[in-house]
Amino acid sequence: MTPASTLQHSAFYKFTDVTDVPALVSLLHDETQDLLGSILVAPEGINGMVAGTVAALEAFESTLSAIPAFSDMAFKRSACTTVPFRRMKVRRRKEIVPFGIANVDAKAGTVAATQVLPADWRTLIEQEDVVLIDNRNSFEYRLGRFRNAIDPGVAHFRDFPQYITDNLEAW
Repeated sequence: MTPASTLQHSAFYKFTDVTDVPALVSLLHDETQDLLGSILVAPEGINGMVAGTVAALEAFESTLSAIPAFSDMAFKRSACTTVPFRRMKVRRRKEIVPFGIANVDAKAGTVAATQVLPADWRTLIEQEDVVLIDNRNSFEYRLGRFRNAIDPGVAHFRDFPQYITDNLEAW
């Protein structure tokens, strides 16, 4: 792999119907030969983080964006100061974000999140009636967080719905 100083990281996800999960997994195995990272594919969509040279990322993102279901997917890039992954994994999963709740369709009723401009973010989170839950893992929470953000302390995202249920009344 190339030195970290010339690598970039690309994160992406999209909830959408994937009708042929095995075919997409196979395609992604072929298209990620020059990358490192992890990609999850499920009938509900795709979730991934990959790293590589700019040229390798551009080729991969172009291939994925050529698939109609992913044509409008956003890729969030950042520079790498260290090699972020040891190998490339493309995995088939039941869910790309494991809620662990039977019969939940993450795509059903999905509404685009309300965009908050950076200038408005601080004002929003300082309001008395706003509860800010930092749902990253505890390691990331310890590295940095917004003031008054709550760490749910869940070891797995599938534990998050129960955390919300258990604490909803207090909020």
